[in-house]
Amino acid sequence: MKAASNVVRKTWDVNEYAKKAEERKSKEEEEKAGGKKAKKKLNYPELKPKDGSGGPQRDYLKAREEDLDLEGQVGQRTLQQGDGKTVSLEAGFYCDVCDMNFKDSLSYVSHVNGKRHQKMKGVSMVVERSTLTDVKSKFAQLKAQKDLDDAGKTRAIEERMKKRQLEWEKAEEEKKAARRNAKKQKKNNQTEDAEDLAEDEMLMKVMGFAGFGGKK
Repeated sequence: MKAASNVVRKTWDVNEYAKKAEERKSKEEEEKAGGKKAKKKLNYPELKPKDGSGGPQRDYLKAREEDLDLEGQVGQRTLQQGDGKTVSLEAGFYCDVCDMNFKDSLSYVSHVNGKRHQKMKGVSMVVERSTLTDVKSKFAQLKAQKDLDDAGKTRAIEERMKKRQLEWEKAEEEKKAARRNAKKQKKNNQTEDAEDLAEDEMLMKVMGFAGFGGKK
């Protein structure tokens, strides 16, 4: 089989590709050195010294007492810091503890409940172990609160019953007054009818109509 005579073997410019490789390497090194955006360094609170009790070196995790007031922030805009320099009025949530911005309430609540936020507050994710005294104290507190709520409900029911009793008595008094007025009006009407009849009879006598229909 005879080989083709018009085929030319392709040659490569070694120097050109070596130059491109060197440029790509330099670019990667620049990006590693500081070309890319550096991650924000977090200043966590200092750890407490170990006390030997086996507890964490940060405060124990506790239930959040402050209200995030997410519903109260609906439709409002706050000053948001974008790149650390510019400040703009945008919709979103800002965490002053971690200096972070969030576009929606879901991500904001997730951050507030997360490990990073708690760590910035100096709080551990470890929950303090409750003792028997703590449990009894909590039960007593809940019972006292329940008794207080029940007493409040009882007072509220008594006040409603008293109010309804007064309203019923007032309605009954108005009905009695209406019946008395109706009787008085009826009596006045009967008196007026009797007076009108007497006047008619007197007028008939004066005009001589009294003998009509009498004996011959």
